[in-house]
Amino acid sequence: MAAGIVLTKRWQPPAGPLVSTAWQLVAGGVFLVPVMLAVEGSSMPAFTGLNLAGYLYLALVGTVLAYWLWFRGIARLPASSVSFLSLLSPVVATAAGAAVLGEGFSPGQLAGLALILGALVAANSAALEFRSRRPGKARRREATGSASSPR
Repeated sequence: MAAGIVLTKRWQPPAGPLVSTAWQLVAGGVFLVPVMLAVEGSSMPAFTGLNLAGYLYLALVGTVLAYWLWFRGIARLPASSVSFLSLLSPVVATAAGAAVLGEGFSPGQLAGLALILGALVAANSAALEFRSRRPGKARRREATGSASSPR
């Protein structure tokens, strides 16, 4: 995951994030179709309206919107901050289960939630503190004498 974040920041694709994501998903599907046919066989259940609505929801919200937000965040945030955001996936899933299905939290889940949120706060606080101590470009140029100053 971390390597993908760093490489995405370093090698900005020529196409937008949605186009890049679409090609990644198509490429993954090409490799998964033979596996699906080998495991499931060629018989597929018929699509119903409910199945189609669920598929569209997964495609649009769970894929298009999620990946658009993810790549937008990678482009705008430092890699050190973005890498910790993947820890929020189980937090959101557990919170959604509690909100939508009325599931309760076990003591282990509450401890994990606290640990993840603490890690996010610590990582982002350290990154903000490091950036605030680092001199800005203008101060760096003045310190090195590389800025062109009127004489």
